[in-house]
Amino acid sequence: MNFPHRFSVLSWVVLAMVLSTGCSDKKEGAAAKTASQVVAKVNGTELTVHQLNSLAGGISVSSKEQAEKLRSQILERLIDQEILLQKAVEEKLDRDPNVMQAMESARRDVLARAYLDKKVSRPEKPADSAIADYYARNPALFKDRRFYNVEEIQVANIDAQGLAALQESLAAARSFDDVAAKLKAQDVFFQRNAATRFAEQFPMELLPRVHALRDGQATVVRAGQGAYVVRVISSQPAPLVEAAARPVIGQMLMNTERAEKLKAEVTRLREQAKVEYTGTMPAPPAKGEAAAVPPARADDAANLERGLKGLK
Repeated sequence: MNFPHRFSVLSWVVLAMVLSTGCSDKKEGAAAKTASQVVAKVNGTELTVHQLNSLAGGISVSSKEQAEKLRSQILERLIDQEILLQKAVEEKLDRDPNVMQAMESARRDVLARAYLDKKVSRPEKPADSAIADYYARNPALFKDRRFYNVEEIQVANIDAQGLAALQESLAAARSFDDVAAKLKAQDVFFQRNAATRFAEQFPMELLPRVHALRDGQATVVRAGQGAYVVRVISSQPAPLVEAAARPVIGQMLMNTERAEKLKAEVTRLREQAKVEYTGTMPAPPAKGEAAAVPPARADDAANLERGLKGLK
């Protein structure tokens, strides 16, 4: 079961309903107030409005009617969860080594995040000049933004010699079929895909290369320990004016600033901690050397993609 550890839903709506029930008769006393917090019982186990709110905070709705509907849906989800939880305990799954390990992992993650939330404050809203500067410096995302129809090949692992050979194959190929056939003949594992994407759905480090391509052109770039080959089949303009992009850019800059602060705090703590590597674990990367990672969208691109969805 994947239940988020923290959401955020018009808690004031739920709380208002609870308070209106609890305050209908002030003479009922503390016992009545406590009872008003119970929203359901499952085999005698009480589910409270606090549990409801913990699953509801951060999801925004536009009306009281929607809030009521959402509250009902979350309550049913909470009831299902409690039923499953009771059965799991009944069958002693809470003592299963794998379950215990997963619970401990979740506890560690929650506590680590709680520490960072406490130590790293929310960034202030960026200045208008910073937003305008980001807009101007990233035409591929905004002013000259495009919608792409592409075909791709992703290679998970390839050395420098293999990368050079792949670049040569791409330069000599008449089609993507030729490139794929060459990789297959060399027993290189790869994934091939066709997709349609907006500019922000490409990794930020790759977007300038894709943006520079004309329809029919292709390029290959290093991606972690592998390679990424992309060919633009066709594209069309999909510009965003600065006024429409400003809220998204502002939030992205705040997210980026917070991510940098979080990283700085972890780095500071690592410098103070005594870390010893034992056993057969591989040596960590040298200081200042980035660890190799598989191809993935950068955080900035992911933030922009989420923010721009409502503007398409």
